[in-house]
Amino acid sequence: MRPSAAEGGRAWRSFATPFLCLAVLLTGAPAPAGAVEFENSKFRRDAAYGSSMVRAWEKGRSSAKASAFFLANKNRRLLVMTARHVVGRSPVFQYRGRRATSARQLLRDRDVAIYEVSFGGAVRYDAVGKFHIARGRPRLGQNLQVVGYPKGFSGALMVSRNCQLMPKNRMLHPTFFGCVDLDRWCDYARKANKSRTTCERDAKSVRRGRGRQCARPVAERKTRHERHAHSNYTMNCAVRLGSSGGPVILASSRRSRAVIGMPSAVFARVYGPFPANLGVGVATFSQGFKARAQRFGIVVR
Repeated sequence: MRPSAAEGGRAWRSFATPFLCLAVLLTGAPAPAGAVEFENSKFRRDAAYGSSMVRAWEKGRSSAKASAFFLANKNRRLLVMTARHVVGRSPVFQYRGRRATSARQLLRDRDVAIYEVSFGGAVRYDAVGKFHIARGRPRLGQNLQVVGYPKGFSGALMVSRNCQLMPKNRMLHPTFFGCVDLDRWCDYARKANKSRTTCERDAKSVRRGRGRQCARPVAERKTRHERHAHSNYTMNCAVRLGSSGGPVILASSRRSRAVIGMPSAVFARVYGPFPANLGVGVATFSQGFKARAQRFGIVVR
């Protein structure tokens, strides 16, 4: 007897669930909330940063809005920092419904870029909130927060807390399982009576003397996604598409707003018994970039 359409649908969902979030990254659709939250980090609404944040996108891609933020500077100019991959060659910035009339790039370091913007005099330096660049080098294990406009929250400003900075080699390619993760999935699938097709294929490959087709850390791969090269750290943080370009700030600096970098690659959290550290690349600021920023009067402390 052939299975009904409903039964077939349930079987497919059982098989596809752990791979859903990885596929989302390739399609560009927003991921389910549970797929991009980690055990230690969740999205929270927080209006405290509303005056400091700017929406950013590339001209012609108005549906792909992401994040940017104002920078404190001694020359009292409207300076905005964001990720270069967000705005491309034709940046568009919007603050509280007003679109910038001009945007001139001042500095760039890999994926990090700073622009001087003008809103035709409608937005002034004193009227906006501002972040500054942290002087010290980031340390592994530091507690961080991320501010941005992640997709799936109807454009709301969200803050992700309880994030930790980790080595870049803990970040895996988003479209493959690591071998350890695959073994955990197989054990989970066996106990939960879920589809084990991937596990069976891997076992057959090993029995035939072939190498396992699992992901290696990004740092060990010969070819990388273009944004991986910008990431020199990773973090276990609730971040998704749209958070790119927002500030990664020290958790202890809520008042001082010290920025160490920004999200540069978002890798979805998958369902099942997987570790919570596969997820978000971080592009931090080089010492050379900080020195150049200070020449433009940008506050580094």
